[in-house]
Amino acid sequence: MAILALMNDQKFEIRFAKEKDARPISELILKAVEGLEDKSYTEEQLSKWKKISSREAVEERLKKEKIFCAFDGENMVGTIGLEGHEIVAFYINPIDRKFGIGGLLISVVEDYALNHDITQLKIVSIPSAVSYYQKKGYTFVKDVLTVVDGITYEEMEMQKIL
Repeated sequence: MAILALMNDQKFEIRFAKEKDARPISELILKAVEGLEDKSYTEEQLSKWKKISSREAVEERLKKEKIFCAFDGENMVGTIGLEGHEIVAFYINPIDRKFGIGGLLISVVEDYALNHDITQLKIVSIPSAVSYYQKKGYTFVKDVLTVVDGITYEEMEMQKIL
């Protein structure tokens, strides 16, 4: 499956991730997390997040998630995953933010979900991204504490009925 999209006079290709994409996905996640403008993570949290975002970790995720990647030519500019009815690992390269790539990826995941009889999506978000998801039609459900390798992250669960 490959989708070609034109946004702001720029062509993007969105397709399912392949095994060879594990390293670029890992690198993109690390850039995106380090490029958070609000510094949502402490140094300790960033260190753990980098560990769970390694190439090897992404290779394991590829076995259980539907992972989509957005490309501008040969450059990966965004990625988003779907595990069951939950959006996971949604990241945009910091230099490619504000071009609509994130909205495009969310639309692709929502269309995929509907075509596979998934009528509700959930996402666990850092607090600074909540307003973005609200603009995309997601509503706040509850505050959650996510624990990764003994490190706690304060996040928010959101959902959308498709």
